[in-house]
Amino acid sequence: MRRTWIIGVMLAVGCQGLERPNELWMTQINAANSLPDPNARGSTLARIAESAAYGGDAVATRYALSQLGDGPQRDELAAECAVHLAVQDREAARSLVREIGDPGKRDATLARLDGKAKDNASKSDTSQADPVRPAGVR
Repeated sequence: MRRTWIIGVMLAVGCQGLERPNELWMTQINAANSLPDPNARGSTLARIAESAAYGGDAVATRYALSQLGDGPQRDELAAECAVHLAVQDREAARSLVREIGDPGKRDATLARLDGKAKDNASKSDTSQADPVRPAGVR
């Protein structure tokens, strides 16, 4: 009986769709969605998605992007958001990149994220050098 109840709860949670952002982001997204002008609504949702990505909030970023629909502009914005998001949450950024519809843009963004990972690794290697002694001097 208990196992059936747990499985039922897991199925119910999985059927809810996208995870919803916290109240702050939801208030902003709802306000943007209420704008009558589609251009103003789209640009406001884009700014919300970017702000959430800068803040490292993958849930709010993904939710704001979902309100924009599909298309090349959304793919471009998702790529930029993924790069910003990768600073704080690399796995969430990679997950967001997988939602980009254009295969070329998706691959380029993944390469960009991989390049940032290599840059960060090389920076951490050089930061362990002796700050008093120049490199190559023993």
